[in-house]
Amino acid sequence: MHNIGELLVKAPLKTSACLFWLPVSLTFASVSLSSSPTNASENVLVIHSYHAELSWTQQGKEGIDQGFQKSDRDLRIFHEYLDLKRYPQAPHKQEYLSYLRQKYKDTPIQLLMVGDDPGLDIVLEYRRTFLPQTPLVYFGLNHVREALLNRPGMTGVFENHSTEETILEGVRQNNANGIILISDSTATGVANLKRIETLRNHPQAPQEIISLVDLSPQRINQSIRQYPEHWPIFMLGQLRRGSLRGPLLDYAKGTNLLSQTIPNPIYVDSSFLLGEGVVGGKVLDGNLHAQQAAELALQILNGKPVEQIPPIIKSKNLWMFDAQMLKRAGLSLDNLPSGSRVINQDVSWLKENQKLLIVIVIIFLIGSVTILFLICSIRWQRQIEQELRANQFKLKLAQHTLEKRVNQRTAELATAKEKAEIANHAKTEFLANMSHELRTPLNAILGFSQLLQNEGNLAEAHQNHVGIINRSGEHLLTLINDVLELSKIEAGHTVIHQSTLDLPELLDTLQSMMRAKADAKGIKLSFFSESKIPHYIETDTIKIRQILINLLGNAIKFTQKGHVKLNVRVLENQNSDESLGLQFAISDTGPGIAPSALEEIFTPFVQTRTGQQSQEGTGLGLAISRKFARLLGGDIAVKSVLEEGSTFYCTIQTTQTQRPQTQEPQYTNFVQLVADQTQTSWRILVVDDQKENRQLMVHLLSSVGFDTQEATNGQEAVEKNRQWQPHLIWMDVQMPVMDGRTALREIKETANPPIIIALTANIFDCDRNQALQYGFDGFVCKPFRTAEIWEQMAQHLPVEFIQAAPSSQLPSAPNSADNVAILQDLKHLPLDWQLQLIKASQSLDTPQIEQLLTQIPDQYARLTQTLAELVSAYRFDLILEALEDLNILSQP
Repeated sequence: MHNIGELLVKAPLKTSACLFWLPVSLTFASVSLSSSPTNASENVLVIHSYHAELSWTQQGKEGIDQGFQKSDRDLRIFHEYLDLKRYPQAPHKQEYLSYLRQKYKDTPIQLLMVGDDPGLDIVLEYRRTFLPQTPLVYFGLNHVREALLNRPGMTGVFENHSTEETILEGVRQNNANGIILISDSTATGVANLKRIETLRNHPQAPQEIISLVDLSPQRINQSIRQYPEHWPIFMLGQLRRGSLRGPLLDYAKGTNLLSQTIPNPIYVDSSFLLGEGVVGGKVLDGNLHAQQAAELALQILNGKPVEQIPPIIKSKNLWMFDAQMLKRAGLSLDNLPSGSRVINQDVSWLKENQKLLIVIVIIFLIGSVTILFLICSIRWQRQIEQELRANQFKLKLAQHTLEKRVNQRTAELATAKEKAEIANHAKTEFLANMSHELRTPLNAILGFSQLLQNEGNLAEAHQNHVGIINRSGEHLLTLINDVLELSKIEAGHTVIHQSTLDLPELLDTLQSMMRAKADAKGIKLSFFSESKIPHYIETDTIKIRQILINLLGNAIKFTQKGHVKLNVRVLENQNSDESLGLQFAISDTGPGIAPSALEEIFTPFVQTRTGQQSQEGTGLGLAISRKFARLLGGDIAVKSVLEEGSTFYCTIQTTQTQRPQTQEPQYTNFVQLVADQTQTSWRILVVDDQKENRQLMVHLLSSVGFDTQEATNGQEAVEKNRQWQPHLIWMDVQMPVMDGRTALREIKETANPPIIIALTANIFDCDRNQALQYGFDGFVCKPFRTAEIWEQMAQHLPVEFIQAAPSSQLPSAPNSADNVAILQDLKHLPLDWQLQLIKASQSLDTPQIEQLLTQIPDQYARLTQTLAELVSAYRFDLILEALEDLNILSQP
């Protein structure tokens, strides 16, 4: 039931609102109370003067609850909140007491407790009509009231604020000749200011005492910056939110806001503000204060007359300080009062790095075990290889003596073959099992290293060491995964996962993926496919993608000049009407492969001389790819001529299918900015220390019409921002010379800074919230989808994109009325312009056509729009058809 009371009190009890909602609330409250079963428990009603969210109120509530928990009595505690700081009006007080009378009319209250002066004043004013015979315990009273000391039926605890001592200590510590007092215009704030006036006559008082009443966050700099930075600030009251008459800001939020805005040290006399941006002071702890009141209440509930329980006049206060804030203010721990307690002190290096040391020991142990496993594996593999070589020698010897001992050597040959097969199978089984055992501790190594990378308190040297562990572990894990994949295939554990594959989309994706590597080596990369290849097929998408990536990657890696081509065609299949054969031919102009090595290249761990010289790869790619192709009902074959190149033929068996009923929306077919936006030159700067990453971004952005430049590190980005003033910057986070965060801070300090979006693949920086906290305007994690780039561009810049329509939705030829309109408008344009349009359409030069469209006068806007739509849909044939009707080519 007390939860309902708390909920009702949190809402503003303005007069007009209360007249409507109060009867409804009372009805529900009375029903709930009347329906609750009667029992022998004792009821204690606690009335707090202020709202529940106030830190002082929270400390009081927690202290009372903890104090009563020490007793074994069956108690029910009801907390109610008057909220008088925000609603001090008289109607609110009267309506609230009426609400309490109605709410608890059927609930016997054995003890009444009231916190703080405003609430006690109301209860005393209406004491005759509100629980007049119930013993009362007060707490949180700012000053000792003589009238309450001997008043019958009540006792309590008075606050003992050490305001003057804290102010004088703050002045002494900072060697200041002035102090700034922050208060508010509430009754408590006015009383505190009046009480502090006596401080001016103290012999150690500062020369100047500045009082700031109802200070709002917007006026902090203006009001405080005019005074010296070493002058201490004392919180007598609260800040206002927004204006002089705005609601009061929570104490903790106010001190934190002051600490973040101005450098002056802040002193308080309440413990709940420690850790909230304040230096400290001689503080009153609200929790302990309320526990003292609960102890008095338990004496009353245990039967002791209230008149025999004297009030506690002076509560114990302690000197408490925050070491971090003392350090910020330049104050020494040795200059504190005797007996002071200090929080947030720096811990020793061992305690601070205890977790790091434990993780390092664990990593060392796991690494040692891993090395032992690797040594045993290598030794066992060498023994198997020696056995294989010995068996091969026996086979050769048997061949030389075959004429003399045909029958005997035939049996020995069969035996030797059987042994070789058993050894090979044992090797495969061992590698499969060992790879699994190696991956388990290696995953732990990677997991711990990634956890360390995510620790925000690691030193830079530790971050570098952990990064080396992570990269080395990932390299070793890649090798082990390849070995395990091969072992799974040979053991027959690999299965086919059928799914619908969009074949043209896969080819486009592969071409975009491989183009950057090919362009970096100056190699021409081209893809060709027959018109009759199916759009959608049923196959294992992951395996066919891995096969093509491996074959294309090898072709680009071993080709130094010339070209790499991929040709896709449909094979004639006479076995089944439903099955469909596809052939992917990858040809290159590389060094070629010797005839003797054409079959060896498909053997695991075997590389050609060229592959060994490249010092890249493990010799497993082609072996795994061929086994995948055979699992898909096909194979991989190769034709090669030394010094001319090689062609790998990959065939698979599949079936044609229909487009899936549900597809995710595609965002990768943007081709250009909207025509009217190309008149604004949007300057985009790409910052990345990796050349391939810069090339990809520059190509992607330039292809849609953005003006782009690139920088290799943060320092170069700062300089180019000053000279070129881009509208938006794609910023890598970790770079040499100057990292992205440092560059971000320097660029953001300039006038009219650009939009800066983080683009990173590092695991620590791949946290959107953390990147935004650093000050980045957006965040994209590599590897990224093209749609993510366009979404960020559209979100931060006022740009729109022209999107190419899918091939199934290309516009048909315009009707006769459209032809007439287009021809009539084209006749009014210059002949030279028409010839340029014909040439650009014949060569499919989209940028040139769009440039020509900008030269069309505004009076032919309809023509401009029609031509732009045809260009965006790649219907250059319709443009040429319309131009041919003008007979331009026949003109002299």
